[in-house]
Amino acid sequence: MFDPFAFDSPQLAQERAREAVVAGDEDTARSLWQAHGNIPECAIALRERALLARDAEAARAWLEPSAAASASEAEVARGIACMLEGRPQEALAHFDAALALEPDSPTACHHQARALFNLGHREEAVTRLQALAARAPDRVEVRCSLAHALRALGRFDEAASHYRAATRAAPGLYAAWFQLGLTELLRERPEPALAAFDRGSRQGEQDPEWWLNRGLALHMAGRPGAAAECYRRVIAMRPEHAVGHYYLGALLNELLDTEGAERHLRRARELDPDDADAAVELIGLLEQSNRLDEAAALLEGAVQRHPGHARLHLEQARLARRQGRLPAARAALARIAPQGLLPRDAQAYWFERAQLHDRMDEPEAALAALAAGHQLAARSPRRQHIDPGAFGRRIARLAHWLDAHGGMLRAGHPEPLPPLPFELVFLVGLPRSGTTLIDTLLDAQEGVASIEEKPTLETALAGLERPWEDVLLELGAPEVARLRGHYLELARRWLGEATPRMVVDKLPLRFLNLPALRWLFPEARILFVARHPFDVMLSNYMQQYVPTEAFVHFDTPERAASTCATLLRSWRRMGDELGCPHYRLRYEDLVEQPVPVLDSLGRWLGRRLDPEALDPQRRLVGRGRIATNSYQQVAEPLYRRAVGRWRRYARLLEAPFAVLADEARRLGYEVEAGAQVGDREPRA
Repeated sequence: MFDPFAFDSPQLAQERAREAVVAGDEDTARSLWQAHGNIPECAIALRERALLARDAEAARAWLEPSAAASASEAEVARGIACMLEGRPQEALAHFDAALALEPDSPTACHHQARALFNLGHREEAVTRLQALAARAPDRVEVRCSLAHALRALGRFDEAASHYRAATRAAPGLYAAWFQLGLTELLRERPEPALAAFDRGSRQGEQDPEWWLNRGLALHMAGRPGAAAECYRRVIAMRPEHAVGHYYLGALLNELLDTEGAERHLRRARELDPDDADAAVELIGLLEQSNRLDEAAALLEGAVQRHPGHARLHLEQARLARRQGRLPAARAALARIAPQGLLPRDAQAYWFERAQLHDRMDEPEAALAALAAGHQLAARSPRRQHIDPGAFGRRIARLAHWLDAHGGMLRAGHPEPLPPLPFELVFLVGLPRSGTTLIDTLLDAQEGVASIEEKPTLETALAGLERPWEDVLLELGAPEVARLRGHYLELARRWLGEATPRMVVDKLPLRFLNLPALRWLFPEARILFVARHPFDVMLSNYMQQYVPTEAFVHFDTPERAASTCATLLRSWRRMGDELGCPHYRLRYEDLVEQPVPVLDSLGRWLGRRLDPEALDPQRRLVGRGRIATNSYQQVAEPLYRRAVGRWRRYARLLEAPFAVLADEARRLGYEVEAGAQVGDREPRA
């Protein structure tokens, strides 16, 4: 085969290779070096590129040709061979010998620093690499080694700066772009990470690790569908890729695909029993599925195998708290140094610590832990994609519509509409008001099925050409019938083949679409769950939510109180002032008088409700995984400890509670810390 570079002089070949590197054409540079691989300088270039790419086999192939450059380079080659065999102390002796022969040898200085780093002399190694990078700024391998070292020391910003310097010197160097992407992931900057990975896409698409980390960046950026495709590509390329199964399992766990998540997480553990992270994720899945005995058994073995793993101790603490072993939970958290955790793990630590302090009646410590957790959450990459003003604009649009058309809430659409195949109940309320508990109680009744927090109505409304506030009252019976049909298609997706006699469609903040709901489904019942607003505000502030346009407004007590007050005013205006027919059920009544409250609710629904569903085992059997942050609470028998919890925080949260006082009184609740909770009669 004709080789276009075979007739270049060595000097011209090296010059042309340098020009190709600067131009971003690594393929041409490599071809030039390989065409003159018998020239030691070209062999050195190929050896260094192979080491940078962590291709040990290729690096070994160029050791002997590179050693012919000089006596010093012969010692460097021997040292590199020792490094590749995992003998850094012997390697260091060879690099020292090389520098004795040629004190300014850049390759000897470079590899001497690498050996020192591997031997634990990290700061000294960084200092030497910094000096060498200043002396030879275009040596991309030195830049990358310095960046590797800085990243290992947790100095991610500096590391990224040096990787970027390497990509400027060699724009086509895949290894530098890939490592920059990894570093941006550690900085929790998914979009810059994706940009770096995509710059190396031509080579990366052949590399499972590229797909894996690109998937992680997409996952971190809140694009789970694209992330899952990347993880599946990894597994297709390499079915025994344990980390690929772990990442896919973790993503499916987040998406509440419990069966798929468990399958991939168990496969990850089969492939790599020493992977503590896969064990942590599987334990978390079992705990979130309320399979506590299975979680405890797996946790015991994992802690024995990985006694110092922080995330395992976090799971220990969570499980112990749920089992009521509060001192054991405190001891598990005490084994964790939060300053050494990645931000997302540190968030989980502080929120779990807050839950424990709350259970142990330590409100000051609980609030301090929550403040730390929310500060970290505010810097989350997923938070950066949320428009903080969107929720306020949504409330304002609703208020404007109610000003003009609110009276229609009394009746709904005036024309005949096609009948529904089941009775329909929309279950709404503020988040953390008890809607999940009511949902599980109703779902356990014969002939009743629930749809838990799926965007059924919202997806149907998204099919309108303009927001419903602009077009709702223009919709005639045919358009409404079409939207009802679309809703039924979406509902059946979650209900399966069976058609129950009654469907409970639960999404707490759906009442912000109440005018559309009444216009499209005038026959539907609306069940509103009320709870003391102080407890609602406090409980929302205590949650580690996945960020949404609404939930980002619960990140301080003041913002949480203002948000709850705004939501309650919106509901009150629709439910009371404008007369939307509904049933109001109070969480406190259910907890303290469960059987009478169920009887009253059953009369409103026109059916007898079986009180046996109050047993958590009865109401959760066959249900599957709870999709909300309330999964822990609904797995327990009804308890009163969450009723009036706000009283313990009254002195510390006096100003936020004052914001909610008027709405609390309107719902019939006392607002003085020394008073008892108000009347207990269920209200319709």
